[in-house]
Amino acid sequence: MQTPRRLEVLGDPPVSIIVRSFNEAWALADTLAGLRAQEFTRWELIVIDSGSTDGSQEIIRRAQPARFVQLTPEQYI
Repeated sequence: MQTPRRLEVLGDPPVSIIVRSFNEAWALADTLAGLRAQEFTRWELIVIDSGSTDGSQEIIRRAQPARFVQLTPEQYI
């Protein structure tokens, strides 16, 4: 019997955390700080913003997510 090949590449985060935001500045700062404070560090942050106008995008940029997807209202309505 063959040993299964290992698909995980060492160094890749085993967990992707996906956060969706639309005018959520009131909660984003605490949420993103809470993620950074976790003892478990093998994760990546992916944030999808749906056209926020309340400063959310600036908070997201400061958090330096692995991926930051910005949608316009026309893309999700």
